[in-house]
Amino acid sequence: MAQSFHAVSTSLGEAERQKDGKNWTAKEYKAHSKHYNIDQQRAYLNTVFVSANGKNERELVNGLLHEKMLELNAEKVQKVADWNAIHFGNINPKTGKEYRKKSVDKREVYPVGKYAKTGKRKLPYDVYKGLIEKGNARGKNNDSSRYRTGVLQQIVVGFGNDEEWQNDGVRKYFLDEINSGDKKRATAARNLFNEKYAKPWLEKFKTENPSMKIVQAVVHFDETHPHMQITVMPYVAGKENGGLGSTSYTGAIKHDHPDLKGNVIAEWYRTQHEKLRNLIANTPSGLTYNSSHKPATMTLGDRPGSHKSTRVNLFNKQQADLLKQQKYLDEQKVKTANEAIATIKAIQPEHTVPLERLKPHETAKRIDTPEGEEQHRTQPLEWLTTAAREVLRLARIRITNLQRTLNIRDKERAERERKIFEAGKQSERNKNNQKNKGLER
Repeated sequence: MAQSFHAVSTSLGEAERQKDGKNWTAKEYKAHSKHYNIDQQRAYLNTVFVSANGKNERELVNGLLHEKMLELNAEKVQKVADWNAIHFGNINPKTGKEYRKKSVDKREVYPVGKYAKTGKRKLPYDVYKGLIEKGNARGKNNDSSRYRTGVLQQIVVGFGNDEEWQNDGVRKYFLDEINSGDKKRATAARNLFNEKYAKPWLEKFKTENPSMKIVQAVVHFDETHPHMQITVMPYVAGKENGGLGSTSYTGAIKHDHPDLKGNVIAEWYRTQHEKLRNLIANTPSGLTYNSSHKPATMTLGDRPGSHKSTRVNLFNKQQADLLKQQKYLDEQKVKTANEAIATIKAIQPEHTVPLERLKPHETAKRIDTPEGEEQHRTQPLEWLTTAAREVLRLARIRITNLQRTLNIRDKERAERERKIFEAGKQSERNKNNQKNKGLER
């Protein structure tokens, strides 16, 4: 896949850097430049399709759940009213006194509507996030839980990998115009890019993923490559985690795409990649600069994309960690294979690979020969370790049987020695008896 499409924990300040013509301060840019490649001179090109309007995560979440909270408040009020209709003025059989009229406890209602300034109960977002911080909304303990940093999630959509942005003619045109320093040219390129790619993709995403409630969508042109950041709140009514919180990421995806199987999140990203590829490959860019004078489209490479323009330092560190981990795993595989082969060689040097696992017309060789060792080494690690375990198992059985035989022989020898000893003792007693009888005569 030739474009990045991955989720990261969200920060609304990072996503919405330009609103109503107001740019970040130099101090803010300096702080964010530690994790981003940012060109402050191009910030005016950033496009806000959906805005958070300066709201924080709690305000955004509660705004989306406003109607649900009003509904729950109405249920609580009605419950008190029903109780009063049945009990108020009647005699309590336990106390012999009349029931007093109940009022709605404002601590038990969500602070919206007429209770907005009087309720003391924690807001739904607080309830949900509190459960997340303890572990997760399913009640697992801290040690076994997967933490989420917030209810909102961020999708980063890159329209090509680093190599494609360097070599593809259409992408190079957009980069050259955006980086030209000419505001008129840069703005025209920005508008064309948004019209052909960013806006259609956002509309497609909204249509196909209704449970991903979009609270913010921004296209950035001030980093290495143009890309879109979509901030979403996964939410399906009736499938909330932690009381009145958002739905889990997986839950929202399953609701919108019930046909996905296996690793739902990974499969969802894969399908989104393919849809983005199709949009890019089949959308004329509006440019006809090529020799055929036909509408040019972006070209797609074979390798997956990587959105290196965001969190550059973090990305590089993750890549280095992955390479280090892969190297370690490869070394462990080789070490394990060597140990398995050494084990088989030492215990069963005549061991051979079954014919069905060999190439056609290949003859099985003993493992203690160079050809046989190579035949074993080319087998999957899982089979090789299983074979070594089987050899060890059979060896343990042989050792156990041998030990049992030796124990039996030890017992037989001890019994023979005992009998010989007893016979010697008896012979000595007989001699003494004969000697005593001679003296008596």
